[in-house]
Amino acid sequence: MNAPSHMEGRDVPGSAAFFIAAVLIAFAPLFRGGNRPFPLLVLELVALAGLAVALLPERSRERIPMGAVVFAALVASIPLLHLVPLPLEAWSALPGRAPLAEVLRAQPGTTTHTLSVIPFETEYAGLALLPPLAAFLLGFQLRLPHMIRILQVLVAVAAIEAVLGLIQYGTLGGGVAGMRASGTYVNPNHFAGLMLMVLPVALMGLAVEIGDRTRDRKFGRGLLGVLYRAAGSKGTKVLVAVAVIVLLLMAIVFSRSRAGIMLAALGVAITTITAAPRIGGPRAYGLMGLVLAVVVGFAAAIGLIPVIDRFAEIEPLENDRWPMILAAVEMAGRYFPVGAGMGTFAALYPPFQPPEILALVHRAHNDYVEWVAEGGLLALLAIGLGFALFVMRLVTLRREQDKNRVHYLQVGAAIGLLLMALHSLVDFNLRIPANAIVFALLAGVLLARQQPLQLGERTRNRRAQVPMAPIPLAPVPELD
Repeated sequence: MNAPSHMEGRDVPGSAAFFIAAVLIAFAPLFRGGNRPFPLLVLELVALAGLAVALLPERSRERIPMGAVVFAALVASIPLLHLVPLPLEAWSALPGRAPLAEVLRAQPGTTTHTLSVIPFETEYAGLALLPPLAAFLLGFQLRLPHMIRILQVLVAVAAIEAVLGLIQYGTLGGGVAGMRASGTYVNPNHFAGLMLMVLPVALMGLAVEIGDRTRDRKFGRGLLGVLYRAAGSKGTKVLVAVAVIVLLLMAIVFSRSRAGIMLAALGVAITTITAAPRIGGPRAYGLMGLVLAVVVGFAAAIGLIPVIDRFAEIEPLENDRWPMILAAVEMAGRYFPVGAGMGTFAALYPPFQPPEILALVHRAHNDYVEWVAEGGLLALLAIGLGFALFVMRLVTLRREQDKNRVHYLQVGAAIGLLLMALHSLVDFNLRIPANAIVFALLAGVLLARQQPLQLGERTRNRRAQVPMAPIPLAPVPELD
């Protein structure tokens, strides 16, 4: 049965994917970054709808590249395999399980045990994977208009978080020792992680807007042209984009996150160099550099004192971070290659914790080490595959001849992913549902092979520019 004529051209899966992804992004940060049972339950229920949109229609499945399918399946399989029951004797022979097997043998009627050391923790961790998996797969369903809108939603959510964080610091920073901007997050470092992922997207959006010269010609160039453009709708968009970038940078500064501040500087540098061709080639460095200099200068001038204070102070956790990571590496080696089970790190880490660390440690402060400790070889393969997909996509983007809007927005997503991947070396950002959802969505946006709808616009423009062929006239009879 053919679809009705009025349905032709409508992208129903794309519209549904945009709506569900927007709900995930907007709701996730509201309650402690989604890192509480009730908001996580809501996110998981929304994620089920997202997975249905991304996987059930054949048209949706065709949009997901094979590499992304393998990666998502590998990630989803880790907690599922850890819940497979094994005979107790076979289970006790696995690495790290012999001391626990003696306790289980003492319990009457216990003949099997799941691969995971603590199955209920693995069940919880497996369900917590649903929202980021859904966000990742939904990213492939977004056509160009939906992709632009979802990135706008993401930037808006981050801007609201930044404003809240700045209000927190402005209200309490002068009277509370050690006060740091954190928005709705518990941990300021995770708040800075959200800003880091969104900052390159906002910067690329600014570059795209500046590089759009379709309405610039009548305004001319130079300072007068800039002033004329600022008075128009495009100029308003540029000013709003600059204001948002200022907010994001100031939020990172006032989060007083060492890694966040350093990575923000790295992100600004990479984005400036990458975005220059969009706004006019080598001469673009001047305009882009001017904008970024104003942004960085404004943020640095206001946040200079807290930045100096932050870098001057040494917290106990800062000194303990590397010993914690090294102890987590020892734990990963003890349970390798099968892993201890997803979600079991906090319960199984105490025997490995260095005696000089008195605080309760529930995370490794290195996402990769913690994943391998819990997921074993499969987690290591998933990390390697994800990195390989990222690098291959960057190579593809580098070779693209048509540097259109889609190209630059995907590059912005790639830079955001890179910054978060680096931040995860010294923190556990991706264990926070809100940050994991944003990270996964940006990964889907990056890996999606967009067919820009701008082609239709360019076709219409070419038609408008092609001169009409002269209309042949009937021969005029000569007069006698």
